[in-house]
Amino acid sequence: MGVDEQIVHLVKDLPEIELARAMLTTVREPLVILDGQLRIKWANEYFYTDFHLKPEETEGRSIYELAEGQWNTDRIRELFDKAAQGRGRVSDYRFTHYLKGGGHKTLNMNASTIFSETGDPQVVLLSIQDVTERADKDEVQKRLIEQVQDRAVHLEKAKEELRSEIIEQLDRKDVIVQAQEELEKSEEDRAAELVVAKELIKEEIIEHREMEDELRETGKIVQKLSSKLLFAIENERKSVARELHDSIGASLTAIIYGVEEALENASAQQATQLREVLNMTKETVEETRRISSNLRPSILDDLGILATINWFIRQFQSLYDSINIEQLIEVQEDEVGEHLKIAIFRILQEALNNAAKHSEADTVRVSLRQADEVLELAIEDNGRGFDTALLHQGKSRAGMGLESMKERTELLGGSFAIGSKRGKGTVIRASWPLSSINLSR
Repeated sequence: MGVDEQIVHLVKDLPEIELARAMLTTVREPLVILDGQLRIKWANEYFYTDFHLKPEETEGRSIYELAEGQWNTDRIRELFDKAAQGRGRVSDYRFTHYLKGGGHKTLNMNASTIFSETGDPQVVLLSIQDVTERADKDEVQKRLIEQVQDRAVHLEKAKEELRSEIIEQLDRKDVIVQAQEELEKSEEDRAAELVVAKELIKEEIIEHREMEDELRETGKIVQKLSSKLLFAIENERKSVARELHDSIGASLTAIIYGVEEALENASAQQATQLREVLNMTKETVEETRRISSNLRPSILDDLGILATINWFIRQFQSLYDSINIEQLIEVQEDEVGEHLKIAIFRILQEALNNAAKHSEADTVRVSLRQADEVLELAIEDNGRGFDTALLHQGKSRAGMGLESMKERTELLGGSFAIGSKRGKGTVIRASWPLSSINLSR
């Protein structure tokens, strides 16, 4: 029996209705059950709290009458009418809800139809999620990207101006040629012309130096903006990972406990159905944890980079048991600057994934150590290797990942190098001067 049929079976009799309501109220976002005519049959407390409504003035009313008719739009009607007729579902529909006292919320709406045993639509389950903070963060990221793009245009314009100045300087060589042709002039005139020519050249040199200084400053600004953008992206990953773990993970765990408790008093048929729901919920919990870890492993913030390296290598070897990982960690936790920890983890993550996908290696060596006044991360494999010239031609499958590692390294003042030959394996090195690490703590 499918999940939809299970839920229909649960809402037939009073005890199952109470169980379904208990499970739904554990979800920390507004949930609403609508009948076939899109009238409100039931809503959880988060719905009434978030939209300042009461059950007695809400139940039995059409969904289009709520929020002073804000939801009575052609697009929402089209989506809900299809859902109510069983011809589709509402999936991640985002819209703006204006508040009575001023301001607004950005809401994300999902709706799915539950069918009766005869195959007719019975109820529509609607969830509404407040994504205002996430939408605002998206807008901040968009503005940062626009700033970087504007700076890049400015830099390109400055390059063109410099190129034009150089061309003009070459054209001015004609002035020197002409001066040579006038050697027959009086000694006094020639001396005066030479002084003028020297002053012109001196002024041009000064102008070129000033333009080079401006280009360097522009490059620093672009690098700083890129670093801020990368930091904002990592913070967003961290925020989303925390939401997945704390909110959705906790709600799913509560549902598991509720279903396990219901199993104790369930009939044989109900027990079979509830176990299917339980197994699916547990699989969803594991998938949520995996996504959260990929976005931003909590161990990095809780225990540090050394523990994170050990954890990630264990996870990697559980997936790729044919690859042996050798570790050489010769630094202490407090010797690695906080700003470097996420960069080291992302580079290690990308490098090991590349090795698993492309190298055909059976051994990978990972080292993190201090040498010659630098902190160096090295990942070396004994795989088939590749021609590094293909990177510059854009023909390497790992090119995008390598470019990402290089950018992360250089944005923090480090240097990045890759060495590889066909049949000789590949080595990736990212290093940062200890002086810059100490200054940035």
